[in-house]
Amino acid sequence: MNDLPAIDESVALIPSEPESAVPEIRIVIPGEAPRPPSASRSWLRTPHSLYISAIVKAAERAMCGEKPWTGPVELWISLEYLPPLKWTKARRASMHWKITAPAAQNLVKLILDGLTDVVFLEDEQVAVLHVSKVYGATAKTTITVRPLT
Repeated sequence: MNDLPAIDESVALIPSEPESAVPEIRIVIPGEAPRPPSASRSWLRTPHSLYISAIVKAAERAMCGEKPWTGPVELWISLEYLPPLKWTKARRASMHWKITAPAAQNLVKLILDGLTDVVFLEDEQVAVLHVSKVYGATAKTTITVRPLT
C-alpha cells in the first residue's frame, strides 16, 4: 500500500543557465500541503509524515546521487490550493492569496525536514527564502532550491 503522493515526472537536476555550473532542483508534489501536526499528535503515518516522505523521495531523485550541498542556498516554495467549491465564480476570480490555515512557517518546517541531509546538510544553510500561498487551478507544492555563489 503506497500512501505517498505521486511525484511529478518533471523532477530533475536542471542547470539554471546552459553555460552555468550552478545547478537548480525543482520538485513538484501534487495535492494540497497538509496541516502540520499539533504537539499531541503522533508523527507516525500521518499526512504530514507522508508529505515529508514524498519530499525526501523526490529530492533524492532530483539530486541524482549527488552529496548534499554544503554552502548557502536559496529556497523558493510555492504552495497552491484549490479555491473552495462554495465560492462564486466572481470570488474565485478575485482571490489569489491564501490567507487562511495552514500557516506558511509551519509548512516551511515540514519542507525543510524533507530537504535536510538530501539537498543540503543543515536547514541553517537556507540564506534566502521565498514562500507563497496562493489559490490555483491545481493543488500542488513546488520547491526550487539552488546554491548561492
